[in-house]
Amino acid sequence: MLGLWVFVWLWPAQAQADKSAQDEDADSSKNAKKTTIEYAWDDLSDGLYSLLISTVAVDPTKPSRIYAGADGLLYRSDDGGLRWKALVRFQGTNRTASAQQVTQQQRVSEIKERLLEEKIEDLASQYGETYARERESELEREAEEEAEDQVAQTQRSRRRQVQGRLRRFIRRVVISTHKPQRILAATDGGAFLSDDFGKTFRSIFRGRRPGEGDILSAEFDPRDHNKIWLGTQNGLWYSIDGGNTFRLIYGKLRRMNIREIRFHPRKPTILYVATNRALFVSRDDGKTFTEPLTLPAGPRRITSLAILPTRPVRVIVGTGGGLYTSVRKGQDMRFRTLEAQGIGDRQITYITSSLASPLSVYLLNDRGVFLSRNGGKSFRLLRDGMLSNVIRFLSVSPTDPNDIWAATEYGVMRWSKSILGHVTRAQLARFERYLKREPSIWSVVLSALRFMHLRTPLTAHHDRFRARALLPEFRFRLLITHDYDQDFAPFRNPIPIQSNEGRAFFFEGTATWHLGQLIHDQRETALITELRRLRRIRDRLMTRVIRLFYARRRLQYQLLRFRDKQFSRYLRLRFKLSEITSHIDGLTGGMFEPGVIRAQRMSRKKRK
Repeated sequence: MLGLWVFVWLWPAQAQADKSAQDEDADSSKNAKKTTIEYAWDDLSDGLYSLLISTVAVDPTKPSRIYAGADGLLYRSDDGGLRWKALVRFQGTNRTASAQQVTQQQRVSEIKERLLEEKIEDLASQYGETYARERESELEREAEEEAEDQVAQTQRSRRRQVQGRLRRFIRRVVISTHKPQRILAATDGGAFLSDDFGKTFRSIFRGRRPGEGDILSAEFDPRDHNKIWLGTQNGLWYSIDGGNTFRLIYGKLRRMNIREIRFHPRKPTILYVATNRALFVSRDDGKTFTEPLTLPAGPRRITSLAILPTRPVRVIVGTGGGLYTSVRKGQDMRFRTLEAQGIGDRQITYITSSLASPLSVYLLNDRGVFLSRNGGKSFRLLRDGMLSNVIRFLSVSPTDPNDIWAATEYGVMRWSKSILGHVTRAQLARFERYLKREPSIWSVVLSALRFMHLRTPLTAHHDRFRARALLPEFRFRLLITHDYDQDFAPFRNPIPIQSNEGRAFFFEGTATWHLGQLIHDQRETALITELRRLRRIRDRLMTRVIRLFYARRRLQYQLLRFRDKQFSRYLRLRFKLSEITSHIDGLTGGMFEPGVIRAQRMSRKKRK
């Protein structure tokens, strides 16, 4: 009877618990079936020999055809960045380096004379000028050997610099809208043109004066693919015959640094040209220019230019300290400061727009990539999945405003959508427990600093240097004179003696303090400069490790929610997770990956 009463008393609670468990399982299965579409940066660098990407371009006629420039090499992908093919390497000549060389023998003679004088002065100050002149021939041989070594080392370093200069830096890749097989590559050593999708190139412009061969911007005329515009460090040039001949635009633009060239999206006869300090507009196909914007003298300089295809057209100018936007007053164009939320007063590296979305503005600064959907009034940071904090260029597909490509120092990144599912509370709890077993961010950063010998506080180096001034400089001198007609017995008496037998032993010791170094030492300036350099290296290392660590965490969470049916994409995410793990392991000296393996083993044991 008692057992029946206990069963009746416990039955409602048990039924309520079973109902809660069933509801939770139903919610879990229901949430597991739900999926959402989210955007994040996807690394598409498989097949690139170098990850230091300088530029990227999307074919306007075929968005799946992508061009990327890295370390003097031009790559092309025909399947949206999944596979890359190296096309051509841009190289220069060593004419400038060889013209500035001086003969080796002349350098050896100059360095030899200087070293010989220093050696004779040092020896004369210690043992006298007579003794130094007796050893002059020997010192001359030593000075000649040291001079030859210095000249050989200088030539080796110069040869490496020349080899580095031979590899051109690809600044822009421009694709013609009327003739997509025509590709224009703008480098720091001239402009090159291809008519076969980048397989072969011919040089069309190198410049005649200093700075003219460094191409900063380039554009095809939207109406004619044979008309090419080039913006150099020393003027604006154009060609009307496909690059066979070029002409210089005279006037104010003749000797200016051309930062950007843009065309009106609906009226190709209107041309916008941005220099360091001013914006020029031409309404007659480049014949005459007006100057609607001029920046005052100071640190602010124009860095980029974006044309929004609105009605009327809006021009947004990116500078070293913010944005300017155009305001129409009748037929005149004026500019005012654009108070954009989310970016602050940081230096704008690059800014562009999209023809598919008139109010979309894409901005690049030292924090990353920003996107605005309201014409630049407010921006949001596109951070999810970005592996690098050094981004050099942006390119947007003309058909899809969400298809963004970034050229970074970690490869080519694409802002792409992912199909992700919901995560239950139990799955999220297991995921959090697993992350706690992995090495923490603090231990990873300390291991990286220890491996790079940067963990020692930088102030300790400065304190040890200042303490050197308190220590004296000791000098000892021993002088022995001996009368050769008597026996020689040195060091019999530890104290200096002088006798009538002709022997004399002199022991002399001096201690000198340089108290002036406590106030200022010239070498302290070099130490402070070196400490600043080490601080910058340490900050860059910490930034790289922290960014990779949390990029790996975001990738783990993305794999946990992965519901996409494309198995190849899942494999690329798994490979990218292994790559980031190996990268962090290399930065920490082999500390990170063993900790990850231990965390995986502990998770397997807990499941069993």
